[in-house]
Amino acid sequence: MACGSFIIAHDNSFNRHVLNENALYFNGENDLAQLLPKVSELKRARRNFGTNNQAEIKREYDWEIITQRHIQLFERLLSRNAT
Repeated sequence: MACGSFIIAHDNSFNRHVLNENALYFNGENDLAQLLPKVSELKRARRNFGTNNQAEIKREYDWEIITQRHIQLFERLLSRNAT
């Protein structure tokens, strides 16, 4: 994801949450077998997936953002306990 690579991922809730619509998904070997021959036809989408995934990393998984969200959570929890 961070390298901007095109991703074909198993279709599960974790992968969907992280990758959103920036990957192709498969449920089993038959799905995967049908996807693989089409990959070369999807060159434009492949570039967009990679660019979108890199932007998502900067937006959601940057350490500054994660740290700030943790601080906000801890402050909310502490303020609840103070009352």
